[in-house]
Amino acid sequence: KHQASWRSALLPGWGQQYKQHKVKGAVFSLAQVVTLAAFVAMAIETSNRKDDYLSLHEYDPARLDDRYNSYQSAYRTRNILGYVTLAVYLANYYDALYAPVRSEKK
Repeated sequence: KHQASWRSALLPGWGQQYKQHKVKGAVFSLAQVVTLAAFVAMAIETSNRKDDYLSLHEYDPARLDDRYNSYQSAYRTRNILGYVTLAVYLANYYDALYAPVRSEKK
């Protein structure tokens, strides 16, 4: 039980592989990689949009609002992706901790 959980804590999907749940392990690994990559990409985009907003030198209310709204949208999306990434990680850990070990087919 604990062998699988610490494996999945280190590398999502590894605990499922250890318990002979190969497909589930691959799905958790892939989901973690995809959500983490999306989160990192959106974090970079959020930073870029914030820089665009803060770099506006002339006072133009329409452009200022547009850039601020763009930044806020990216900020919200980044946060949602962060929560989804965390949810995948926690689901992976919980599954590795409590899923039964699959017995070998004879």
